[in-house]
Amino acid sequence: MYDVPHLRFPEFSGEWEKYRLCDVASIVGRIGFRGYTTNDIVTKGKGAIALSPTNIENNKLTYDKDNTYISFYKYEESPEIMIKQGDVIFVKTGSTVGKVAYVDKLICKTTLNPQVVVLKDIQCDNYLLSVLMSTNKFQNAIRKIIVGGAVPTLSQAAMGDIVVTMPQATEQEKLSKFISLLDDRIATQNKIIEKLQSLIKGIVDELMTVLLKGELYPFASLYIKAGEGGTPTTSVSKYYSGGSIPFIKIDDLSQKYLTSNKDFITELGMQKSSAWLIPSQSVIYSNGATIGAISINK
Repeated sequence: MYDVPHLRFPEFSGEWEKYRLCDVASIVGRIGFRGYTTNDIVTKGKGAIALSPTNIENNKLTYDKDNTYISFYKYEESPEIMIKQGDVIFVKTGSTVGKVAYVDKLICKTTLNPQVVVLKDIQCDNYLLSVLMSTNKFQNAIRKIIVGGAVPTLSQAAMGDIVVTMPQATEQEKLSKFISLLDDRIATQNKIIEKLQSLIKGIVDELMTVLLKGELYPFASLYIKAGEGGTPTTSVSKYYSGGSIPFIKIDDLSQKYLTSNKDFITELGMQKSSAWLIPSQSVIYSNGATIGAISINK
C-alpha cells in the first residue's frame, strides 16, 4: 500500500491515491496587491483585508468580516477575492514559507499579499488537505524545491506539482473530524497555558517588587555582552550552501528554549558579515519586526 498510515480506523482498507496538488485545488496567487501608506488605513469594517503571513497565527484562520482584529486597507482599482470557509491559505515566500491555515469562518473580500496563495475549489476534504500540507513529508517536499537564500520562494507551478496522498471520501471525512477534535483540545490547553503564564508573570512581578525594595538597577549591569546579529549577503551562495553554523531568525524564537533551527551559514559567511557566535545559555531577544520574541539557546 502507498503511504497508508500504520494507525488506521479498522473499518477502512485499500491503498491511498496519489494526486498532484493542482489536481485537487485551484491555486490563486497575487491579485492586484498594491503598496499602501498610513493614509490608506481606514476604519475597521471598511475596505478589504490585506491577507498576509502575519494573519496566520495558527492552523486555523477564524477572522470574519464583523469581528476582526487586523487592520483594513483601501486599494484603488485593486481586484479582490472572497475567502470562504473551507479555503486553505499557504505562505509561499519568506521566512515562514510552508505555513498553512484552514479558513474556519467566512472572511470579507480580501486582497492577497504576494507572499501568500489561496487554495480554492478543493476536490477533497478541505481540512484534511490543510493537515496533510502541514506534515513533515509535504514540508520536506517544499524544502527541496524552494529557491533563494534569506528569502526562500516557492513558485505556484512547483507547488502545484507536489504530490499528496488521499484515502477514499468516507475515510477522509472521519479522519478530518477526528483531527479537528484533537486540534480543538490543543486550543483549549493552550488557553490554559496562557492563563498560567500570566499568573507566573504576575507572581514574578510581585516578588521582584518585594526583593528589590523599590531600588532600580541599570539593565547593562545584568549582562556581560550584548550585540545585534548580522546577515551574510544573500546573493553569495557560498555563504549559505552546505553551511553548518546555526543561523537564528525571528521565527526560530517561538519557544522558551531554543534547541533547533532551520537555517545555517558557512564559516566564510560568518567571517564576511557581522554575524557572531553566541555562547549557549544566552538570552536571544528580537528588537525588530516581531519585537519581544525571546528564547534561551541551549
